Amino acid sequence: MKNSIIFTFLAISATAFAQQVPHKSTANTATTTPAPQPLASDASAPVPAVVYRSVFKETSLGVEKETDNWRKANDEVGKFLRGHVDILKWEALEKAKPSPAPAHKH
Repeated sequence: MKNSIIFTFLAISATAFAQQVPHKSTANTATTTPAPQPLASDASAPVPAVVYRSVFKETSLGVEKETDNWRKANDEVGKFLRGHVDILKWEALEKAKPSPAPAHKH
């Protein structure tokens, strides 16, 4: 308990120390004083112009080289009236089908 209190105190002290603004030397303030920054709450503060850049300019058009007839694909999926259950049954039937014999090269 004592160690956790000490650790908490040190952590808070370190955080407070890190947030302190470093002391500026008053000798060189005339030559190194930066221009005042406008406040974010000031409605008349200058804002840099926004440059339009389309998100589609560098987007690839896909990896598929061929396109299918969407109506045919939609009709094929529509055969599975009960959804995932029918797809699982179809996959099981496809696995049960004998695979064609490989062609032999002589």
